[in-house]
Amino acid sequence: MLSSLVRYEKALELSDKEFKQVIGVKKETFEAMVEILKLAYQAKHRQRGRHVKLSIQNILFMTLKY
Repeated sequence: MLSSLVRYEKALELSDKEFKQVIGVKKETFEAMVEILKLAYQAKHRQRGRHVKLSIQNILFMTLKY
């Protein structure tokens, strides 16, 4: 089984079946969710706001994993 400290970058190397086991969604669905979150983040932080320290991919990865 995979370590609990798997990050998004390492998860991309997994097969589609293993990725879905770890995250709970297919890679295609995950990428679609990332695109939606990027658009929402840009709209929310158009003029001001604190920028995230983690990438949107890693934030979504951790959210779905836990």
